[in-house]
Amino acid sequence: MFNTSLDLLYLALSVCAIFLTIFLCAALYQLIVTASKINRVATAVEKITVKGEELISFIRDRVGHSATLFLGFAEIIKKIISIFSDKDKPKNKKK
Repeated sequence: MFNTSLDLLYLALSVCAIFLTIFLCAALYQLIVTASKINRVATAVEKITVKGEELISFIRDRVGHSATLFLGFAEIIKKIISIFSDKDKPKNKKK
């Protein structure tokens, strides 16, 4: 079957080349699967981030509107307090 040692060397090299090819295909497959999983995770993180940003902007809008209403109520309360405090003060009548 093997006439010379060179034939044995070629057989060993061909077996090594086959194993190297199988190893590289398996490594490439694992790399592609890992990249796919990373892409799915990145997409999920992006969706969560977008939802978080929407929630923050919604809260910011609600608090902003509430703050303007609160300032309006504060002004009304100040006017009411000033009216009552003016009534409590004794008035000096000139005789």
